[in-house]
Amino acid sequence: MNINSRNIFIVYLFLYFSLLVGFYFNEDFAGGYLKDYLLHKSITDSFDENFIESFFNYDKFVLPHSPVYIIFFLILKKIFFNEIFVRLIGLHLSLLIPFFFVVMLKN
Repeated sequence: MNINSRNIFIVYLFLYFSLLVGFYFNEDFAGGYLKDYLLHKSITDSFDENFIESFFNYDKFVLPHSPVYIIFFLILKKIFFNEIFVRLIGLHLSLLIPFFFVVMLKN
């Protein structure tokens, strides 16, 4: 098989659509997504109820993420009011992380 930019684009497009289909059908084969999502949602709700107390007591939440991550999703939740749209934005932003990583490695 000849590897050229067209074939790479087709593979990336197929993988992207497979993510969208998995998003649509709430695919969770390993069972970790639902647990993580519910944990992040409860912490985001805690930040929404009492931001200052939740922020200064962030160490009581057992999370490997920065509070900036939770604050970002809290802001998105307040702007869009739709949980599915916020999840979709999170999916697309997560897809940009490897792209920026490769750009930084090239520089």
